[in-house]
Amino acid sequence: MTEISFKVEGITPRPWQRPRFNFTTGAFFTDNDVRIFKERIAERAKQAMGKHKPFEEPVIVMLHFFRKYAIDGRLFGDVDNLAKSVLDALNGICYDDDRRVTYLLADKQRSDNEGLTVKIMKIAN
Repeated sequence: MTEISFKVEGITPRPWQRPRFNFTTGAFFTDNDVRIFKERIAERAKQAMGKHKPFEEPVIVMLHFFRKYAIDGRLFGDVDNLAKSVLDALNGICYDDDRRVTYLLADKQRSDNEGLTVKIMKIAN
């Protein structure tokens, strides 16, 4: 397999966030919306990969994010942080290590149908 693509529909793309610290419990945690977003991506990636093993060669990743506008008219989240959430979620599923990503194209667009599309291509030797 040299290419994989899939969609994650019906979920608001969430930007990567640093783990937060809960002073009451003394534990670090990830925002629940970010965690759910990454879990949905991982589920779709596993379905799309089927029985194929993760790429062990350099790859190109193309990400297209679709979001509704926020109340103040801006798209929420920097595109680099949106991409970081996805790249982390795909690690170990679509590629063995996210260091394999040598080219990244990511954009965000306004849409009433929130979600994202993912395309990963092995770079030919």
